[in-house]
This record gives sequence, structure tokens and C-alpha cells, in this order.
Amino acid sequence: STVCAGEPSQLQVNLAGGAYCTTVNFTFDTEPISNVTFADINNSSGCPINADADLQDFTSVVGNVVAGNVYGMTCSGNTGGAFTTFFTAFFDWDQNGTFESSQAIGSINNTVCVATASNNVTVPANARNGNTRMRVVKNYNASPTDPCGTYGYGQAEDYTLTVLPNANAPE
Repeated sequence: STVCAGEPSQLQVNLAGGAYCTTVNFTFDTEPISNVTFADINNSSGCPINADADLQDFTSVVGNVVAGNVYGMTCSGNTGGAFTTFFTAFFDWDQNGTFESSQAIGSINNTVCVATASNNVTVPANARNGNTRMRVVKNYNASPTDPCGTYGYGQAEDYTLTVLPNANAPE
């Protein structure tokens, strides 16, 4: 379906496990995330405005992380002109179907999928081993605070993380 400026858009996706919130709303334009790089993930996606869904399901793209380690995350996207957009990554480290942890990644301004935002993400030492979900949300004018929220301009992407035990952790 086509989303036009000024028309609300909503995407509902039935994700594996069914417990994760399935909507992220962008009431104006879907301004895309064009790349997420984190751990083993280096995923590039479309750059044109309104070309892809509000919430992209990239859960088949897997990043391996070790509990207690720190990883750099870099994100890029389309700001739709001389505007500033912000990225936040949300995590379900205890694998209960809720994104209870978040990390602001940074902002980009006036770019068509060239400039990047970056920050470090620490995997908690007590993160549960196995597969879990990461959602990256890009939003105009303020850092996203709700992985299931309603925003004006932006996009969200879901990924799978495999949490591995830290061999150096005390028993």
C-alpha cells in the first residue's frame, strides 16, 4: 500500500513468539533506516521515503553477542531534508517478549542515507543466553522512547540477537 504525506500509516506484523508489540506508527512519512551495523549485523535496506513498511522485519538477520561485552552500533537513514532524526535501539535481554532496555544511538541531520549516528551498547552480564529481539527506531526531532510508539516521521526495524555466554564470567 502507498502512504501519502499527511495520512496516518499503521503496520501490524505478527512476529514469532507473538509477545512483542506489533505496531509502530508513523503518522506522516516513513523516512527509512538505511543501514544498521551491530555485532555481526551489517544490514542495508531501502533509502527512498515511503517506499518500505513502517516496521521492517529483519529477524532473519542475526547478530551474535556475548553477555557482558560492549559493541559499537552505527545507523544511517534518510532525514527527508534539512531535519534531524534520532535512533534508539531497544532490547529484550531477558527474552520475556518485552523491550525493557534501550540505548540512544545518536542523531543525523540533512542526509539521504550517508551520515551515520553511532554509540556503544553494553550487553548486560546477566543477559539470558539464546535468541532475543532488538528493535531500532528512527524518529524526527527527538530520541524515540517507546519501541511501540506513535511518531511523526521515521521507521523501525527488528533483528534477532543470539546472546552467548561469557567464557570469562565467574561461575
